[in-house]
Amino acid sequence: MKHHDACLILVKHLESIGYKCLPLRSKNSQGPDVTAINHFSSYRFEVKTLSRKGSGSWQAGKVEEARKYDDFVAVVHGKYLLIESMDNYLACCGPRGSRAFTSIVDLYDC
Repeated sequence: MKHHDACLILVKHLESIGYKCLPLRSKNSQGPDVTAINHFSSYRFEVKTLSRKGSGSWQAGKVEEARKYDDFVAVVHGKYLLIESMDNYLACCGPRGSRAFTSIVDLYDC
């Protein structure tokens, strides 16, 4: 799945639950992938897609240093969407900064 498509899935979900989303940024621009506004609060989302690893697990990529202060991470894989706080995501990451999921069920159990 392309990163832009994953961002669109997140935007569609956020708008369905009452958030307004700012227009998506171009691929090489600075800043959060998605910014959502609800009443007077804004939230920044870093979007990650999963890639299949040789061991049969799925891996979400490393969060860049500049994005570690975003509010949330959204992990998108097909129809599955996991939204969690950046602190929780970083706590679950391995020493190299990426996060592994052993099965899609993990997307709900985290």
